[in-house]
Amino acid sequence: MAHFTFVLLCTFILSTLFSNVVEATEELNVKTLYGWVEGTTRRALESNRDVYSFFGIPYARSPDYTFRFRPPVDPWVWEGVKDTTNQNVPFCSQDPVLLKNLRQDTWFSYVIDANNTMKEDCLTVNVFSPTKPSKVQQTKKLPVLVWIHGGGLSFTATTNKLWMLPAFEDVVVVTIQYRLGVFGFLTLEDNWAPGNTGLLDQVKALEWVRDNIQAFGGDPEKVTIFGQSSGGFSVSAHMLSPRSRGLFHRAFAMSGVAILPYNDPEFSNHRLAEKLGCEFWDNAHTSTCLRNHVTTSEMLAATKSLQMRFGTNIDVDFFPDFPRHRLTANAFNKSIPLMLGVVSGEMDFILGEKMIPNYNKGIRMPKSAESLIRNDLAKYHPQLKNPDRIVREYLTNIKPGIDTVKAESDYLTDSWYTSKLVTVANAHKGAGGTVYMYEFTKQPSLNQGLKPRPVDFKRADHCDDMIFFQGIPFLPGLKERGLTFTQGEKDLSRKLMNLLANFARNGSPNSIGSVSWPQYPEYVLINDTMSVHSGFREQKETLWLFLSEKNASLEKKKFRSV
Repeated sequence: MAHFTFVLLCTFILSTLFSNVVEATEELNVKTLYGWVEGTTRRALESNRDVYSFFGIPYARSPDYTFRFRPPVDPWVWEGVKDTTNQNVPFCSQDPVLLKNLRQDTWFSYVIDANNTMKEDCLTVNVFSPTKPSKVQQTKKLPVLVWIHGGGLSFTATTNKLWMLPAFEDVVVVTIQYRLGVFGFLTLEDNWAPGNTGLLDQVKALEWVRDNIQAFGGDPEKVTIFGQSSGGFSVSAHMLSPRSRGLFHRAFAMSGVAILPYNDPEFSNHRLAEKLGCEFWDNAHTSTCLRNHVTTSEMLAATKSLQMRFGTNIDVDFFPDFPRHRLTANAFNKSIPLMLGVVSGEMDFILGEKMIPNYNKGIRMPKSAESLIRNDLAKYHPQLKNPDRIVREYLTNIKPGIDTVKAESDYLTDSWYTSKLVTVANAHKGAGGTVYMYEFTKQPSLNQGLKPRPVDFKRADHCDDMIFFQGIPFLPGLKERGLTFTQGEKDLSRKLMNLLANFARNGSPNSIGSVSWPQYPEYVLINDTMSVHSGFREQKETLWLFLSEKNASLEKKKFRSV
């Protein structure tokens, strides 16, 4: 009898323990339209809040082979519970050397893992929510922030370490992956390969958010898209594309907007097909060969050997005409609040090494700077008959050496970033829209411990504002790797995360007790402190706005001939 009682007691204890394990696991399960997913938890430094985290949830079917170069298709429905607790989600296929170069001696080495798997089957989202899945029905739905990563639409990936915002603010964060380079932007300009599939991936991810985010505690009626560099370009592109209409309600573009020269892809795609032995008499056979008889590595090797870069194109779905044309025609939803940001030294280091010849060698001379500026003007502003006015603006009384490099960097920053952001800001404001703008000037202290800079202007570089808006100072494990932030930097990051959360909630970064952020044309200058200013780079921007009007006229004429 005693033995029987002991067995019953053991059985009861084991069953109780087992049921508690099952219950604890099921509390982190969420049902999507395509099947159940199991999450895990993450914490941020100086926060006692759990962030319920889901890594690598499919939002579309694998786009390799049969679906290569085609618009994304709904994912397969799965049975059981999909394990989405592993943050080592495969990146989209790309040239690994480009990713390695980005990580080398920049802060990206702390947030993007080395030697991560790369696959064409990469159309996934990560979800970070402060709401426990089992409590979703009892809590208020939270604003949603959807992050679109940069990388020139050709490389890098969304970092899987973006749970800091929901650790401090009542928001749900979604990060998305989309096809890059040849896989995301090759076009044969027909239904076999329509182009812009990387942007259509983003649309599909936004549709997934609309249909599923409520199960994670998010509000599908309060979705903010935000991104940096080509991620900022993507945000701006969605503002202009009829394909994205109704999928988001606020937009935040950092260091990038959808104003780029149009490039005819016909010649380059012919070269690629020929290189891969897939050049046939019609697009149907050519695209079938490229999809079914070329491996991922062969595709990447061919594009690299041909030194090909892929970008957006005019199509019948996403971009029915030139982005700048749609902008000047007010073909966007002016009721969507827009936040725009630029850093003071977009081309100082990360991009400066790539754009300025011999950036690290010798003394730069005004003559070489003039050559760089004139070449850039000829390539990207060909309608300008007399470039002397621009050259004088940047090179008058410039001395050899550091001053010359600064003049080149200032010109490239204004040509590629600042002037375009101002053009977009003016268009949205002129249409009656709500626009907020900032210039970020603070150089993070971490830059002092990274690769020595041959030229250091003590100002923010391309991507530096991301560190603070995303809460990187509160990412666990950085101190153990030798990376620390000052208390002032932590305070600034908390403030910027709060302003971003306010924007996601209300369409305005302002809230009671926060900085007073007026609408454009006034703007906020962000350094250790935040201050309001007007007349953003007034003298130079007046000149660039004249150029942009000329460029708009050229693109309208060019579009009619396409």
